[in-house]
Amino acid sequence: MTTPSTIDTVLFDAVNTLWHQSGSILDIWADVLEQFDAIRTTKEIIRADFEHQPWLEPQVASFEISGKPVSDEAIDAFWIEFDRRMLRSLGIEASVESVVSKVLPVFDGLDVLYDDTVDVLASLQEMGFPMAIVSNGVYQQRNAARMVIEKFFDSIIDSWHVGFMKPDARIFNLVLRELGFSANQALMVGDTRNADVVGGRSLGIRTLHLIRYEIVASRTTKYQPCAPSSSPSNTSNKKRGNYGHQTGIWPKRPEHLITRRPDDRHRTRLCPRTAGSGRRPPHRHP
Repeated sequence: MTTPSTIDTVLFDAVNTLWHQSGSILDIWADVLEQFDAIRTTKEIIRADFEHQPWLEPQVASFEISGKPVSDEAIDAFWIEFDRRMLRSLGIEASVESVVSKVLPVFDGLDVLYDDTVDVLASLQEMGFPMAIVSNGVYQQRNAARMVIEKFFDSIIDSWHVGFMKPDARIFNLVLRELGFSANQALMVGDTRNADVVGGRSLGIRTLHLIRYEIVASRTTKYQPCAPSSSPSNTSNKKRGNYGHQTGIWPKRPEHLITRRPDDRHRTRLCPRTAGSGRRPPHRHP
């Protein structure tokens, strides 16, 4: 039996691993409309959103699977155009300037760190582990800088800017080249089985499947955080879409993350797994 190599670097997913979105899409667009002194019904917002999915989805795919680098300017222009289309469907004609000044700031502040994130990153950095973010998303460098965690990472890569998305081997190989390590020296930590676990393991990267959410059975599918084990029914920390502080996510000492052998069979989660747990609410906008 061969002995696995030591873990020398840690790769992190971003959304629902290091941070989460603090509001539902309805809350977000209600806040946007307030900037224009407008009020619309939930039905009107949902209808406008669905109307633009046929335009939105192929555009998003073109960024994430193009195989070509995309500039911040091109991505900004895309979201400004989407926001103007949404507002037009809601009866508001908005200039580029008004979208930049009134709409983008609403979206810029959506992502919120989990309470355990900084402690874990600081401990791993103190232990000497180079770290990177590898994300199927957009603006992650900007988001990390805004949340003052950019200093912990030697590389931050998101799919929109490089044109590859997990589980594509190219995005993992890119971050490993930037860090200067091989796949068998790395640990991938993420919440999505296919992108993070299957994608990482296909290259020989060890993985830690981090589950922050579970689905609650109801007439309509809803998401909620797993409650701490000491209080199984406690969901009082949930407000305005913010899933609040989750306890029990990480080992008590970060070095335990490294010294044990994490793989597909090891899932770090807060409470017993139910059908579909580990999935997450959609995170459409940066």
